[in-house]
Amino acid sequence: MAPVGGPGGWPRARQKRVRNDLSGSPMSRPVKRSFKIDGHPTSISLEQPFWDALKDVAASENEPVSRLISRIDAERGSSGLSSAVRVWLLAHYRAGARHPGD
Repeated sequence: MAPVGGPGGWPRARQKRVRNDLSGSPMSRPVKRSFKIDGHPTSISLEQPFWDALKDVAASENEPVSRLISRIDAERGSSGLSSAVRVWLLAHYRAGARHPGD
């Protein structure tokens, strides 16, 4: 039996309902941004909701996004920086969900 609908076999109605819970808009493509970590130029690609979350966390900790990314970079081990940022944000928000109000 052939898949129904579009890519991945999802029915077309399901594809239209897939939304990003952070922004309410369709899933975004990664956005590449450049900055310096310890004086070295680098860039990472993240979907817009991850950039928004990163900015929110940096603002709540009163530090620039580049400094927060530098901290994540120092803790990441051998994983790629973009992946490390996504995983760090997930851990940050999961910790907040376990301990609301902290």
